Amino acid sequence: MYSVGQFSRICGMSVKTLHHYDEVGLLKPARIDPETGYRYYDYGQIRTALQIRRLKDCRLPLNRIAEWLNADNPVTSKTILTESIHEVERSIEELRQTKNNILSLLNELETNKPLMPVSTISDCFEEMRKDTWIYSIREAVPISGIDDLVRTLLERLYALKLEVEDDARLMTIFHDDEIDPACTELEVGLAVQHSFSGLPGTRSMKGGKHVGVEIKGPYSEHPFGYAKLIDYIRSNGYTIVGRPFEMYITGLLPPLRNSRDFRCIKPNLQLSPLSFVTRLYIPVNSD
Repeated sequence: MYSVGQFSRICGMSVKTLHHYDEVGLLKPARIDPETGYRYYDYGQIRTALQIRRLKDCRLPLNRIAEWLNADNPVTSKTILTESIHEVERSIEELRQTKNNILSLLNELETNKPLMPVSTISDCFEEMRKDTWIYSIREAVPISGIDDLVRTLLERLYALKLEVEDDARLMTIFHDDEIDPACTELEVGLAVQHSFSGLPGTRSMKGGKHVGVEIKGPYSEHPFGYAKLIDYIRSNGYTIVGRPFEMYITGLLPPLRNSRDFRCIKPNLQLSPLSFVTRLYIPVNSD
């Protein structure tokens, strides 16, 4: 009989590997000395060990190798190998796709394209907007406090039984020149019907020429949209005459078309931020 060290050299396997095969029941020693715990293998196990090594070279997992060793007919052995070929072919296809992805990333690097685009920003457009009556709440809050302002806005709309315009979208107006995430003066509002114009909290939002962009993607991408707007305004010689604002076309809140029970409006937490659509506007005039 061979000691585990002798057997490992004969079969080209490490002692650690033979110990593992013993533990999982793939290749158990012919004898274990009860006093020393030493493992011993016999001559007939050399052939089994070499079969295991060859099947491992074919990248068969140990459970499939065990099936091979226990197969009682050539058909079963052939089936195991055929299935393994199919698995290898799938792996080859996955690696080919991985290669294509790497080549695509390399091409984007060479052409200065972003590696992980998370938004789509439209070209700047000009739009004549009409004067609008809005019901709004204006407070200095952390950026994270917008959600609380919106909740309060909807509660007040319900309490006052206000009716919004058919095309109304939730909007946020920014009253600070620079946005401080810790405390920024914000105004959240909705366009309401003219008949409610005399109510406290309702004001006129001046129309006129506006420059805008539409962003599809998470709200964290909005600074890139504003940067694009500012470049467009400067290159066209326009003057900013009002506060920038955002209109949420598709977002957490559904369209509010003349809803009377604003308590029923719930955020759609299943909607991916990649699907958000927001329009950014800055009012301008021509010099």
